[in-house]
Amino acid sequence: MKRKINFDLMRVFLAFLVVVLHTSAFFWPLENFSDNNFLYLSFINSFTRASVPVFLMLSGYFLLSREENLTYILKKSLHIYILFIIWSIFYTFPAILRDFSFKNFINLFLSSNYHLWYLMAAVWCYLLSPFLYGLKKLPEKYFNYMMVFMILFGPISYSLSNFINILNHPTLYNLYSTLRIYFFGNIIIYFASGYFLKKDFNKIFDFILKNNLILFLIFVCVSIFNGFLTFHFSKVENSPIMIFFDNFNIIVFLQSFIIFLFFKNINFSSIKKSTEKIILIFSKCSFGIYLIHPFILRYLGPLFLEKNPISSTFILSFIIFILSFVFSFIVLKMPFAKKLVS
Repeated sequence: MKRKINFDLMRVFLAFLVVVLHTSAFFWPLENFSDNNFLYLSFINSFTRASVPVFLMLSGYFLLSREENLTYILKKSLHIYILFIIWSIFYTFPAILRDFSFKNFINLFLSSNYHLWYLMAAVWCYLLSPFLYGLKKLPEKYFNYMMVFMILFGPISYSLSNFINILNHPTLYNLYSTLRIYFFGNIIIYFASGYFLKKDFNKIFDFILKNNLILFLIFVCVSIFNGFLTFHFSKVENSPIMIFFDNFNIIVFLQSFIIFLFFKNINFSSIKKSTEKIILIFSKCSFGIYLIHPFILRYLGPLFLEKNPISSTFILSFIIFILSFVFSFIVLKMPFAKKLVS
């Protein structure tokens, strides 16, 4: 099967978005909540927030399109879990050296670094893939109903719960919590959605879902709206409000769908071999970029604290992305170490 270069380009784009997301988040809580810089950083956060969920959708797109045997699934899950342990130790090691104790080690290890949740999410997705293989065998109509139901009682339910909570209306919140139905973890919904979006829909939906201009305009509108929501409620509460940026917020879920569909729709029928080669090199390094970039941010970020946070976000993101790419590229060339970033 011919490799779909648009998905490799998506990986590169997502890796860069993740770097921008975490770099902007580094400056975001340090700003005055009524300041323009906080508003602009909220917009940057909003535009990049869906990057990690789309990685899960990509995994679902490829894994659920074929049926792997249980041995492969267990080996892959174990490999990712070992990576989680190794990288958790890597990120907690400096703190352990400063204050070494067994209790401190356990606490730091269990909390791990903020971006490593993706690895554990991937483990659960792989382990639950046999169950999803079973859902695939349902008649298409029933599979579609199942996906719609999961979305309705997943991200939409979660988002409504958060919104009711910030309204400070205990009675309404308790009533909703009582009536709310929990179905599947939202992580699994992202994973399954990657496969779900592989199919064609009816003509009306296809006109929207396969039109990148419409998708782009919707993405811009919902991202701006989400940024304004975050800015407004943070200003009211005089504290950074994160619920609209949560990976399971319905707006982030919609953004994830749009990014995935946008790149899926791109047709590279006449791409130059040299361009394709560059995209493939960066694509292979995307996982390593994801794993190492917070470490570089930890040490370079403080150097930019006295500078303009908006320009610093983009300059620092570019520097971190390139340094992370170089690290990943070098490690992938080492036979004894390449599995740490692949």
